[in-house]
Amino acid sequence: MTAIRLGATRSALYETWQHPELIVIGRSRATSHAMLKTFADDIELNCEPDLSDMNLLIGMKCHYIEVNPRYYSDYVGFALWYYRKRHFPLHQIVRPNNDGQYPWDADAPKSFKEWQPLLGAPPS
Repeated sequence: MTAIRLGATRSALYETWQHPELIVIGRSRATSHAMLKTFADDIELNCEPDLSDMNLLIGMKCHYIEVNPRYYSDYVGFALWYYRKRHFPLHQIVRPNNDGQYPWDADAPKSFKEWQPLLGAPPS
C-alpha cells in the first residue's frame, strides 16, 4: 500500500495556497506522484483541480474526500511534524477499481476496500 502526501514532494499546499493537503492510497509511487502533480499544477495556476480530468487517471472519475483527523498520525506523520501539530486540512483522492467500483460500493471486493481504505466519510 502506498500513501503519498503532496507536501512531501512539493510546497506544502495548505501553507502556500490555503488548499488541503492531499493523499493517494493504493496506487504505485509513480502513479500517485503523477496524480498529485496534476493537482499541484492546477493549484499553482490558481485553478480548482478537476476530479474528472482524464489525465488524472485515464477514463476514471476520482473523488475527493475529507480525511478524519484520527488517521493523520497513521498516514501523514511528516505533515504533523511540518505543521507542528497545528491543524491542516487533508483530503484523500479516491479512485475506482478497473470495474468502476469505489471502496464504498456494497459490491466492491473486500480486497479492494482493504487496498484503498477510506480515511473519511464517502460522498453522499
